[in-house]
Amino acid sequence: MVFFTYNSVELSPVALDVIARAARNATVLQTVHMEISGYTGMEENARTRPGLAAQRYAAVENALVARGIDHAHLRRIALSDEIPLPAVAVRRIEIRFVEIIPQS
Repeated sequence: MVFFTYNSVELSPVALDVIARAARNATVLQTVHMEISGYTGMEENARTRPGLAAQRYAAVENALVARGIDHAHLRRIALSDEIPLPAVAVRRIEIRFVEIIPQS
């Protein structure tokens, strides 16, 4: 999980470390897609400015690609909630591994 400072798209050293570890783990696992999920800022009661979530997604994706992850293995998952979320909830992007099971 990567957290951003309020109203920012800059990746902190801690965030870059999380992304580097995720990239290393994905390289070892080899049979995974990575879901990049976060709140879109499009909710009626959003606590972020429009477009900020897309920039945060892109920052995480670009950092993963820079560490050898094929962009084709990344999928964006938009999260939303009907009730206003705490400010810290909308400042995070989650990175999840999804195993690809070959169909026979």
